[in-house]
Amino acid sequence: TANLFVSTDRSLSWRIVDYNFDNSAHYVKFSESGDLYVFGNNKVFHFSSVSSSWNTILDASANIQELFITNSDLIFVAVGDETSGTLFKSTDTGTTWHTASLPYAKKLFEAPQGWLLGAGGTLENPSASNSFISLNGGGSWSPIDINGPIYNFAVNANGDIFIGSDGLFRSTNSGGTFQSIAPNRAHVYAVVSTLD
Repeated sequence: TANLFVSTDRSLSWRIVDYNFDNSAHYVKFSESGDLYVFGNNKVFHFSSVSSSWNTILDASANIQELFITNSDLIFVAVGDETSGTLFKSTDTGTTWHTASLPYAKKLFEAPQGWLLGAGGTLENPSASNSFISLNGGGSWSPIDINGPIYNFAVNANGDIFIGSDGLFRSTNSGGTFQSIAPNRAHVYAVVSTLD
């Protein structure tokens, strides 16, 4: 079985969480509201900061590749393999799930404005393409014309979008088109933009 250890005294002591994670406690993520999500294999577990209780909130039919929590506490879960599968979305901390309008994306990114990027190609699977952008918090998605892996994503105060890939790309029309602004031989793994 997989155990989850927690510390409430800055790592001076640890205790095992009393819950059956069914060998699926591989990754841990926190939401903005302080809730805890644990996932691995095909299951997602949720610890509520309100009720102080654990629940299994998703038991999928395939492996979970990614769990992403937006700044507004929307949850996206990518279920499938390296190149294909289904992206699920929850707006109520995992009580209910719906198939997201975004085609499968193994990796998601969020800018401070709430804009989302769903990447088909990632560092682990660079050959995939078909990436999409949402300017309304995941309500709708549009494809972007970068045919390659996506490593990072940022938006500046003017709304210019920067994507780190095999090269650096910029869009000045809300993701409609992108122009290369750095050599393709440069692998841009981090992009940072201030909102000042």
